[in-house]
Amino acid sequence: MSELYPFIAEHDLCLVPLEDTTFNDCKSALKFLECGIVSVPVLASPRRDYRELIRDDQSGFLAADNPDAWYAKLCALRDRPALLSAVSREAHRSVKAEHTIVSRGTQ
Repeated sequence: MSELYPFIAEHDLCLVPLEDTTFNDCKSALKFLECGIVSVPVLASPRRDYRELIRDDQSGFLAADNPDAWYAKLCALRDRPALLSAVSREAHRSVKAEHTIVSRGTQ
């Protein structure tokens, strides 16, 4: 675990492609939390937990379940580095404010 966060932080974006299956809809959005805490946004398939936690183009990115949507989103991010930077900051703020022991300890 001590190597995970520094490794994630070396990246600009984390890809979370998940097929539209019942199994994947039961997965948590752990990658959103792990990446957001070190200011790395995720581009994820619209599985249940990711839809609930990610505000598209604000705290992360969602791409529809087809290669063209993923390609379009990746091209948009390549062409808009300021958006990627802003979403990185918001991902960190969101995870820290809403998904840590300190922020949710009383719940």
